[in-house]
Amino acid sequence: MTLRIRIPAILALSVIIIGFLGTIEYSNFQFLSSIPLSNTSFTRSIVINRVLNLDNYQTSSGIDLIKYQGHYYPAYPPGYSLLATPFYGGLQVFNFIYTKVFGPINGQISMFLESFVLELPSILALAGVTALVYLLLRQYQVAKRVSAVTAWALPFTTFLLGYLPSAFFHLPAAFFMLLSFYLLVSSRSLIPSKKRSLLIGLTFGAVALTEYVPALCFIPLGLAFFLKSKSVSKSALVLGGFLIGLLLIGLYNKQLFGSMTTFGESLAATANREGTNYGISFSGNPVTSLYGNYLFVFKGLLPSAPLTFLALPGLYLLVKKRLSGSILILIFIVVVSGVYAFWHDWGGGWSLGPRFYTSLMPFFFLGVGVLIDRYKKNVYFLILTILLGLGGVFTAFWSLMMGPRVIIPRAMELGGFVATQRFNRLPVIFSEGATNSKNVAPFLIQQFKELPVLSNFAFSTWFVLYCALILAVIFGSLMLLLKSTKSNNV
Repeated sequence: MTLRIRIPAILALSVIIIGFLGTIEYSNFQFLSSIPLSNTSFTRSIVINRVLNLDNYQTSSGIDLIKYQGHYYPAYPPGYSLLATPFYGGLQVFNFIYTKVFGPINGQISMFLESFVLELPSILALAGVTALVYLLLRQYQVAKRVSAVTAWALPFTTFLLGYLPSAFFHLPAAFFMLLSFYLLVSSRSLIPSKKRSLLIGLTFGAVALTEYVPALCFIPLGLAFFLKSKSVSKSALVLGGFLIGLLLIGLYNKQLFGSMTTFGESLAATANREGTNYGISFSGNPVTSLYGNYLFVFKGLLPSAPLTFLALPGLYLLVKKRLSGSILILIFIVVVSGVYAFWHDWGGGWSLGPRFYTSLMPFFFLGVGVLIDRYKKNVYFLILTILLGLGGVFTAFWSLMMGPRVIIPRAMELGGFVATQRFNRLPVIFSEGATNSKNVAPFLIQQFKELPVLSNFAFSTWFVLYCALILAVIFGSLMLLLKSTKSNNV
C-alpha cells in the first residue's frame, strides 16, 4: 500500500475508532439516543414516520425547534438529518431482520447502536477532514511526518473531538467546505476539468444544506475560481453545482414554510408567538464575540485548541510562499468569524470551544503544519509545540468524556459567561461578587467544583480502564504514524 493511501487511512481509522468508543461517553455514559436534539429527532421522524416535522418528537427535541402553522420543525438546516437518514434507515432494516430471526435486541445494545448510527455523519466527517488535512499539507510540500502529525493533532488536540458523539451540523459542514477547497487546489492542471469544477460547486452546495454561514465562503471561492481559470463555462459549472444545493434547501423551505426564502432560523429570529422563546438575531457586539471566540477561557480558540497559537504565523508563511489557495484561506477565516461576530449567541451555548469556528479549524491547522515544517529542527520550537499539543490532548480528552455540552450552566454563570454571549459586555474570569481578595479563593474553589470534569464523573475501575483505552488509541495512532513515516518505503 502506498503512502498516499496508507497514512490517510490510519488517520481516518483512528478517528472512527474513537468515535465508536466515544458513543458511550456522551454526558458521562449516557447515549445520544436519549439526549434531546432536533437533528436526531428529525432523522427518526423522516425514517419512522416519513414526515418532515417533529410533531411526534416535540418533547424530545431540545430547544432548537420552532412551531409553524400548528407543526413543529427543527430550527437547524436539514443537512445533518438527511445525511443520517440512510444510516438510520439501514439500522431499522437490520433491527427488523435480527428481531425476526433472533428476537429483540437488548435495550442497552439497542441504544448504543442507535446512538452510533446517529453520530456517523459527525464521525465520518471528522475522519475525512483529518485525511484531507494530511493530503493538503503534502500538496503544500510539507514533510510527510509533519503532515501526518499535524493532521493527527487536528482531532486529538482540539475541542472537535467532543463533537464525535453528537448530532450537530458543524463537522459535516467542515468536511464539505474543506473537500471543495481540496478539489480546487489539488487539481493537476492549472484549470480544473469540467467534472472537477462541477464537484467543487456541488460540495459547497452541500455546505449550504448543512450550515448556512460557511456557505457564504462560496462567494470568494467562486470568484477565485473564475479569476484563476478565466473560463466562463467551467465557472458556470461551479456556480451551477452550488445552486443545486441552494435549490434543495429552497424546496425544503417551500415544503415546510411556504416560501423558498423562509428558513427555520429566520422564523425563530422573529421571536413571535409561534417561534422559540428566545430570539435569534445579528445583534452581537463584534468586539465581545471575537474576544470571546478567540481568547476567553471557556470558549476561546486558543484555550480549547492550544496548537492554533501557531496558526497565524503559519498562515503568514503560507501566503508568503504564494501557495495555491493561501489567500482564500484567510478570506474564509475573515468571512466566518466576521459574520458570527454579530450573532447574538456567538458562544454557541454550553459547548466547549468556539463551535461555530469548526469549519475553520482545518484551515488553521494548515498554517500550523506549515510553521512546524519550517522550524522542525529548532529544539525550543519543538518543545513549545509538544507542550501545546499535550495541553490540547487534555482538552480533547475532556471534551470527549463530557460530550459537546461540557460547560454546565452553573459553571458558565460563575465564569461570568451567561450574560456575555447574548449581550455586549466582555467575558470576565471572575464574577462581580468575587473581585475582592477575600472572595477570590472561595470563588475559584466553588467554580472548579461546578465544572463537569470534577463533579459529574463517577470514577470506577471500569471508567479508569475505559479512559486508558481511549488514550491508548489516541497515542497509539500517533506512534503508528511516526513509525510509518520513518521508512521511505511507506
